[in-house]
Amino acid sequence: MLEWAKEDAEAKRGPGNVFYIREMPVLVLDIEGEHEFEYRIVLTDFYADNPFARWSKHEAGSVLELGTPIGAVLNAFSAEGAWLYPAPNPHSLIVARAQSFELTHFGTVEELHSWTSRPVGAHRSLAWVKETNNYVFDGVNAIEQQFRLVNSDERLEKWRLERDEERQRRLDELLDEMAAWGTPDVDPLA
Repeated sequence: MLEWAKEDAEAKRGPGNVFYIREMPVLVLDIEGEHEFEYRIVLTDFYADNPFARWSKHEAGSVLELGTPIGAVLNAFSAEGAWLYPAPNPHSLIVARAQSFELTHFGTVEELHSWTSRPVGAHRSLAWVKETNNYVFDGVNAIEQQFRLVNSDERLEKWRLERDEERQRRLDELLDEMAAWGTPDVDPLA
């Protein structure tokens, strides 16, 4: 991921440009669709040293419960969402669909780093200065703890069983419908 970011900075390089790469705490939402895992959404509050520290589980209500529609979850984390005063600047909230990269850290790490580009002359690659940054995980950890509190292991297992039963019910209905059309038995998920 770091090398990809550096390469991207090189491609966008121009006279006087300075690039910053920052490791930071994020929330990761795994979105499940019809057929298992669909995609991952990454959220962060870019300009806060303690991302999501001002997010209020009380204002959010039941948004952290399993099965909550993704639109409701994203609304709770928008600038107009469940924040204590003052709400973050909408431009500091970043929501991205993660497709082509893997998140390298789950949970907390000892320290996070930042890299700042430095020019070293024309036709030469940028140099990068590595520093420890001041982001902390308290806000993200509080949301994770609340999620685990609201969604106990038993509740999570129950939700997974209900989800699997619903998927099987829909598959059975589809197969019955295909049989009524006179279509040979075919597994539509294969």
